[in-house]
Amino acid sequence: MGNKQGVAAVMWKVGSEELEWLGTPNQFSLPIGSLLSTQMLIEEAVDKNNTKMLEESLIVIGIDAPLGFPADFVQLVSGEPVECFRPLREIDNKLAYRDTDRQIYNELDNKKPLSATFDKLGNNCTVAVCHINKWCKEDGYSIHPMTNNPSDKKIIIEVYPALVKPSQDGEVKSPLKELLHKNIPYPSDAYDAAICAIMAVAYGADGKFLQLPKLVHPPDHLDSVNKEGWIYHFPRGTCT
Repeated sequence: MGNKQGVAAVMWKVGSEELEWLGTPNQFSLPIGSLLSTQMLIEEAVDKNNTKMLEESLIVIGIDAPLGFPADFVQLVSGEPVECFRPLREIDNKLAYRDTDRQIYNELDNKKPLSATFDKLGNNCTVAVCHINKWCKEDGYSIHPMTNNPSDKKIIIEVYPALVKPSQDGEVKSPLKELLHKNIPYPSDAYDAAICAIMAVAYGADGKFLQLPKLVHPPDHLDSVNKEGWIYHFPRGTCT
């Protein structure tokens, strides 16, 4: 929790070959003593003359933070018995990493997400979970894939912009580079937020926006995503 939250809003109209940025991506501070409302989020991300465009739109919020914890860790802190042993690979520690983290590691050339339980990412995770719980209760958002309904019009997904950057401080490559807002510096949290916004568009467009590939969804057999969540990401080879 601090003054390094990036936010960005972008819109795609069905049939269009371009994206329309609804405001300049920027950074802001969380309020002290309260949670951020979706209205406050919109005010940070969207220019006043563009807010009406959201009223009839499918809204997808892409969040760069884990939206769930490893199922075994939740069982452990709840006092339930769990298997606990040294794994062959660190990524296979089920108290530290989720199935979606392992999927990313195995699929994308050993890119390892940070642990929501044991790395500094835990702070981001708790902040994100507190906010999305509020937004779901007060504003009718659904978190995919945990509560996935085809009729959902307000959706929250977990994304990971680092997967499409060559390094932590690197500039993203095509096809995302050409779609980014032109007036944001990198590296910056605003830059990463813009990548998250583009990923959210890719999720909502579901392959219909031809400038972007479809995001990778969880396998049907992976029931753990209903509790742990899923990192929606571009297929291997995107932006390389």
